[in-house]
Amino acid sequence: MDSILLVAVVGGSVFVPTVLAIGLICALRKWQEREGRRSPIENKRIHGAGEQLRKRIEDHSDALLSSLTTLFFLGPYFIAAWALPKIDWSRIALVSDRGRESRRARV
Repeated sequence: MDSILLVAVVGGSVFVPTVLAIGLICALRKWQEREGRRSPIENKRIHGAGEQLRKRIEDHSDALLSSLTTLFFLGPYFIAAWALPKIDWSRIALVSDRGRESRRARV
């Protein structure tokens, strides 16, 4: 009988505080949910110093890179559109006179 009592006391001294702690934690969570309370850092994202500035700089550099890429590909077309009307097309011969003479001699 003494051994059963000893096992019950030792077992009770281990399990009762554990069950009480788990019950207290569950009750505290239910109480906080009922009042609508929550942890202040639960939904907030924690940023390091200068994180927003780094993101803004990255966004601006992306916009600048896309603008420069567009200018790189469209720039020659704009220059050609500006320069082509200034060319005197009457002075340009696509086939030289020598080429015409040599072709006539062959025929």
